Amino acid sequence: MTTEESLQPAREVSLAALASDVAAYGRAVGIGAKPGSVVAWADNVRPVMLAALARGLQRFFGGHRRRSRRR
Repeated sequence: MTTEESLQPAREVSLAALASDVAAYGRAVGIGAKPGSVVAWADNVRPVMLAALARGLQRFFGGHRRRSRRR
């Protein structure tokens, strides 16, 4: 890969194309994942990951408050 090629912006890849590539690689190394199973897994994981990201961003940007100690 040349320097010019490495500086090119990454092309967008659909989830189905990515799943197909992962399944092909999995078959090559003997894992044997079907393309549909990878897409189904991603669809199930997406809400969990988004919720975790939202909680992390909320904490990072001050969404949590420390309770003041009253003496």
